[in-house]
Amino acid sequence: LSALFLGEKWGLTVIMGSILAFTGVIVGAGLTNKRTPLKLRGIVFALGAAMSWGVGTTLIRVALNYYDFIGLTAMRFLTVGVIFTVIGLKVEGGLSVNSRRNLILASTLSGVLGLTVGGLLFTYAIWSVGVTATVITTSLTPVLSQWTTRLIAGEKIKANTVIGAVLVALGILVLYI
Repeated sequence: LSALFLGEKWGLTVIMGSILAFTGVIVGAGLTNKRTPLKLRGIVFALGAAMSWGVGTTLIRVALNYYDFIGLTAMRFLTVGVIFTVIGLKVEGGLSVNSRRNLILASTLSGVLGLTVGGLLFTYAIWSVGVTATVITTSLTPVLSQWTTRLIAGEKIKANTVIGAVLVALGILVLYI
């Protein structure tokens, strides 16, 4: 989308890098595991999410022509926060005192790390190196989150996670060749 609408570079290296990174995500996430049946509904939702993120990421680059990256990031997350708070209260209703405390703790930690720091760095990266380079580089996110789960939850790192990380890293390297 960034090549089509923003005129960003694309060619054989971008295509090959994207294929390697995408393959790495599939292998790293264990989607090649035959014991895990793929459900059509989940795949459709994943494709919808990918299209939404693709369009949204391209629009971030356009919006950066009008706003600085800090202001844009703040507006994006304020909008998301308000919308999802209203939807969450409507769909899930009230929460117990214990649930509210856990929700506030978890959302504060994930909001500061994932959205505030991560979102700011993501927006800055789009501004400084473009959508294509940023998106392919962030392909490491699913693989890295499995490693983080190992550190936090003590889950075992599987061979497919390591292979996936290597494939994604190769995809990123090919992009920059």
